[in-house]
Amino acid sequence: MYPIVVSHRGGFTNKQKRKLRSMGLKWDGLACSGVVSTKWRADRIKRFCEANSLTFRIRNSLGNRNNSCRRIFFSNYKPQVLGRYYICAYCGKLRTKDNITVDHVYSIGASAESVSYQNKLRRRGIENINDPKNLVAACKKCNAKKRTDGGIWVLRAKLGRYKSIWYLRWFLRMAILAVIIILILQRPELREAIVNAAERVLELIKGVLEG
Repeated sequence: MYPIVVSHRGGFTNKQKRKLRSMGLKWDGLACSGVVSTKWRADRIKRFCEANSLTFRIRNSLGNRNNSCRRIFFSNYKPQVLGRYYICAYCGKLRTKDNITVDHVYSIGASAESVSYQNKLRRRGIENINDPKNLVAACKKCNAKKRTDGGIWVLRAKLGRYKSIWYLRWFLRMAILAVIIILILQRPELREAIVNAAERVLELIKGVLEG
């Protein structure tokens, strides 16, 4: 079942109201709403709305974003590093409480677009869009980049919410860097090449500054 609401700031024409009524919706004085039984019917109404610049949405039975999502997140999750920093679940950057955003693993937009998506969340034990299991810390850049996308972003959020994953990644990076440094120190020709390259860069910078 698809609970649909169609609205428009400028109001509806009588022709639009009649068409929406023929597709199973009712006019309540503010919007046209109703429940259709199949995705095909919902998609048909959506196409009509797009063609007539009307706002189409499916009622999100899991609820909507509200000011409490940050409070819910911070009351359930403490800083992960040094008792002060949260880790962005997507890129691993450290941010304080004041500089971290709270992101929905399964986005509000996707939930509002699909009843089947809402059912998928329920199968994962999520009964509210602001459930702590559906919230992660994210830096502003990653939050803006993700938008309402799912797919790989959901997987990254599920893995990235665990600080042990990031500790392992940081350890591996340091180990690789240490190996590279050791190899350089053991190869005189590499040391010489790096020194020569650094000298050329410094000369170039000096020339730019003097010019």
